[in-house]
Amino acid sequence: MDDSKRTKVDVNLDGVPYSIVSNPGYGSMVFIFANEEMKKVYDEMRRRQKDYPGATSANVATLGYFENEELRDEDFRALYFWDIENWKVRYDLGIGFSGNVYGVGVATAEGRLERASGEIQYFLSLLFENEAESVYRLIESVVHNARNGVNDTVEKTMEGRHILIVSHGDALNIGISAYRDK
Repeated sequence: MDDSKRTKVDVNLDGVPYSIVSNPGYGSMVFIFANEEMKKVYDEMRRRQKDYPGATSANVATLGYFENEELRDEDFRALYFWDIENWKVRYDLGIGFSGNVYGVGVATAEGRLERASGEIQYFLSLLFENEAESVYRLIESVVHNARNGVNDTVEKTMEGRHILIVSHGDALNIGISAYRDK
């Protein structure tokens, strides 16, 4: 427990794609991304959060977008204090940058996709050269089906990126590969 008794280590991160990210309860930490693109996308989306028409969060390389501060704070408490009895989808959009897949959550409740649409479209434009609009329309279609009680699983490859969309009623879980297939 005594920090003065630990051996100090200097780590050279030159050339390593990383950012200093918030780590609730511990201050901040170095987060290493799978590739330089993921770091650039994280940094750009993080920079844009100040303009979201609601509340946002950035914890351990996951960006959250919410209708208001109350829902953001509720989500934080449920996650970090394991309030599993009070589980519900509180976010409009969540983007995770762990591993070699962008993990995206999109809420299906009325108004949430609509509020987050600009951020989703911008995020997709950072990943896809020509198919960003097509991927957005696919997400929009799965949200529409979920609102009508139909859960979908969609798997596609676009511009060399594997995309998996799974609807669970209240939210979509979306995985988009961080590496393009060669």
